[in-house]
Amino acid sequence: MSEDTIANLAPPGMTALDHGVERGVAWATVEAPMYGAVNGYVHIPSDHPWSDVYYDRIPADVSGGLTYGNGDWIGFDTLHFGDFWPGCPDDWREGSTTWTPELVVEETKRLARQVALVVAPSEDYQLGFNEAMRRARAAVEAVAS
Repeated sequence: MSEDTIANLAPPGMTALDHGVERGVAWATVEAPMYGAVNGYVHIPSDHPWSDVYYDRIPADVSGGLTYGNGDWIGFDTLHFGDFWPGCPDDWREGSTTWTPELVVEETKRLARQVALVVAPSEDYQLGFNEAMRRARAAVEAVAS
């Protein structure tokens, strides 16, 4: 996949460090502007119940809460009180969660699973999963083109 395509798999104006699809929901991680931190984002399909809902009203459980909403993407950052990255001042470390890009990927995938479960809440979600995959692929292709 080309760098241009990867760059288009993140919210507008951001470049993806990592990306994928979790249970039919596209996700991306991007570098934050400070301390080398990484933030996580998921794509909300236009026909999803959370589409066009202000991010602060979305009942998602993610570290620090949702802190971003722009059109069809929601996300969170990892520079709250209690968050530490190697580029942060050392006095922030005590009692903090030490983040890594891999941990942000896992938290972002967890958020994507929450988005998927809204439209496919049962354990047997295969039909909803297949439709969500189709929509996520279409969304990724639309962004990449």
